[in-house]
Amino acid sequence: MYKILIIDDDQDICDIVKMNVEFEGYEAIVLNEGSKVTEILNSNKDIALIVLDIMLPGESGLEILYKIKSNFNIPVFMLTALSSDIDKIKGLRGGAVDYITKPFNNEELRARISSMIKQMKRIPVTTEKIITKDEVVVDCNNKNVTYFNKQLKLTSTEYKIIEFLIANPGRILMLVYKYGH
Repeated sequence: MYKILIIDDDQDICDIVKMNVEFEGYEAIVLNEGSKVTEILNSNKDIALIVLDIMLPGESGLEILYKIKSNFNIPVFMLTALSSDIDKIKGLRGGAVDYITKPFNNEELRARISSMIKQMKRIPVTTEKIITKDEVVVDCNNKNVTYFNKQLKLTSTEYKIIEFLIANPGRILMLVYKYGH
């Protein structure tokens, strides 16, 4: 079962989003502020999606978005009262996969969440232990990549990109590079 993390300081909104998430058959985890997001994500490796408000006490949702995107490979869906084009652009350029404003339609929210989960299901995740393509060997167990029998020194992000690319031969993929905040 997919878990969805909801981060919003308005408990009524959390309850409504949680009800919608559970209606679609997913499990919901609720946070009312973002200071514990890293702790929650580190202890719940099976979180598939994050629903995030921008206006939060302490760190803003955009600051939390940057933190999430810098440290985790989890899609973030912005759900916020901020409806200006500039706010939407900041959220989407910051790495959010979608942006919906409050007040929202429950059916639209469920449809967007379900659509994102279905898209995630379509991205094949390799179950192979070692993937070989020409002179590149990716050892998925040990997170190592060798090229012409020489082990490459890669960051975790570089490794994830290579693993994803080599596991998806022949597919057209789009990589988004995030720079600055």
